[in-house]
Amino acid sequence: MATPDAIRPTLARIEATLAAGNRLWIVGGIEFPKPGDKPLELAPAPRSPFGWNSIVYGMSWTQQVGALLRDRAGRIDYIPADVGQPVSPLEMPGLVVIEGWR
Repeated sequence: MATPDAIRPTLARIEATLAAGNRLWIVGGIEFPKPGDKPLELAPAPRSPFGWNSIVYGMSWTQQVGALLRDRAGRIDYIPADVGQPVSPLEMPGLVVIEGWR
């Protein structure tokens, strides 16, 4: 959280992975900002208004990944995890597969 633009190496690896024709698998939630909306970008902690709030930084990074994928991924598919019985939503993190690059 204290590193400037800490998500940049991850975004670069996502770009390289998809541009090379490989798949990206994401377990858990991802937030795709609406078209035209920019993701939340924060100054390094503790200089942002959120100090050391790791939840807000996590949201920011998730939005930045989502915006990159929204704008550049060729295909995004959600993989259902039907277990045939009720479970807690916290036990169903979701699975997303991303392919292609544009």
